[in-house]
Amino acid sequence: MLIRVLSLASILFWSIVTSATEQHQELDVTSLSENVFLLTGERVGANVGVVITNEKVLLIDTLVNKHSEKLIKTIEKLTKHPVTHIVNTHGDFDHTGVNEHYRQLGALVIAQKNVSHSKVDCDLCFEDYLSIKLSDDVQVAMKSAVSHSFSDNIVYIPTANIVFMGDILTNISHPTFYQGGIAGFNKAISYAVSLGDENTKYVAGHGFTINAKQLENYLAVTKEIADFVVLNHGLGGNSEEILKNPKFNNLYAKLENKVSIQDTSPNRLKRFIDRIVATEISSDPQVYLGDYAGTYQWDDNEAFQLVHIDNKLLYKELGQRIIELIPVNKSKFMVRGQIGRYYQFSFDDRGSIDSMTFVTSEKSRYVATPIVQ
Repeated sequence: MLIRVLSLASILFWSIVTSATEQHQELDVTSLSENVFLLTGERVGANVGVVITNEKVLLIDTLVNKHSEKLIKTIEKLTKHPVTHIVNTHGDFDHTGVNEHYRQLGALVIAQKNVSHSKVDCDLCFEDYLSIKLSDDVQVAMKSAVSHSFSDNIVYIPTANIVFMGDILTNISHPTFYQGGIAGFNKAISYAVSLGDENTKYVAGHGFTINAKQLENYLAVTKEIADFVVLNHGLGGNSEEILKNPKFNNLYAKLENKVSIQDTSPNRLKRFIDRIVATEISSDPQVYLGDYAGTYQWDDNEAFQLVHIDNKLLYKELGQRIIELIPVNKSKFMVRGQIGRYYQFSFDDRGSIDSMTFVTSEKSRYVATPIVQ
């Protein structure tokens, strides 16, 4: 009986030790060049880039917050210099979780201006292009894009010939071009390819580093998959029927992604197909988007704007989100890239907007009314 009690106690002790070790273990470090490193780990969020000069350290993305200790300890082991700059490839939480820690220590957070519609506090926000000089021989260039999100930022280090793509490139899961659609995805990838040569290293937001030829294949095959899905959906095919088509599976294999078993499950692949349909949805050309622009207020008093720009209707809520609304008809607008979510407009007797209701696939409903200027 005593032996059994001691065994149970030993198991409990070692499980606690193992848990603590896993919590504080360092990240894997890969040298991409003399002064540029890639930090990775299992289920820690996005990949992290580290650029080290004689006096400064720049991080490209910062994991999820709960793994902050892993990032901090790895950086401390890699260099004694302080983190002076953080560049975010977009505003998602798994890329920005340790921003605030380093920001409190004096680091400057740099990002594309649309991160203002996320939870990210940005010290230096740029609109289209920005280049900063870390040292006499290290420059970091940034270019805005709209592909995975409205706050995408392609980060280029010319002297190292390395491009950090953020989630424009995700090669351990499906391509995620849900805000920019195939057009935005094509523009972003094409720009990245134009920066380099056959020896350029392209770093994924989630996944592994590839070369220009592989990146061009990633673009070409993704476009083929999207075209195939949209064509078959237009002919009446649903996601289950498209998934059973051998051509879809042959195309998917050509992506050369190291996709997990979970991501190749029928449910995940069907969701990928459904999101392509939701991303490439056609808008009703009879609807004039300018009629919907203005400031609105939810029933909890939170305000947001609908902005008509470049023939698009954008939902903008500071500190929350920026998304594109696609008109199916005068009353119903789908959310680009999202399944089962839409906004329903109602009108008064004069034809003016009376209210706007957000409906989710769970049938949750939230009502907003326009604020008269």
